[in-house]
Amino acid sequence: MTLWVERTPDEVAGWNRYAGREARWQGCLTAAAILVILPLLFAGGWLVNLRASATAPIQGPGSFARRLAVALAIAVPVACVAYRFERQKELSKLSRSTVCPKCEASGKGNDGSVCSCGGSFVSLSRVKWVEGGS
Repeated sequence: MTLWVERTPDEVAGWNRYAGREARWQGCLTAAAILVILPLLFAGGWLVNLRASATAPIQGPGSFARRLAVALAIAVPVACVAYRFERQKELSKLSRSTVCPKCEASGKGNDGSVCSCGGSFVSLSRVKWVEGGS
């Protein structure tokens, strides 16, 4: 038999730590991608237009090393902002996840609302799935 049961306060704290780690990991991936891709494209002589989904070669002044240094100086603050934005977005997504323990329907941001089956949605931070014996 399987069922949803309430988490203990220690388990809720553990879930919150897990959600924080996942959010930081997502932010780090985004920031790392920005720190690697943007400076290399710019220093290598490529201009990227995301709206037009196009790249074009450009003539940049100076050597590759100088263009890379300038590109990194620009990319670091952009990566920091992207890290914070992505971390907050992922944490919000994880915190808003809900489930109806009665019919196992999932939802987002509807904690406490009534499900179509008659049960009510509960935040995933407060319940866990347990598989019991026979």
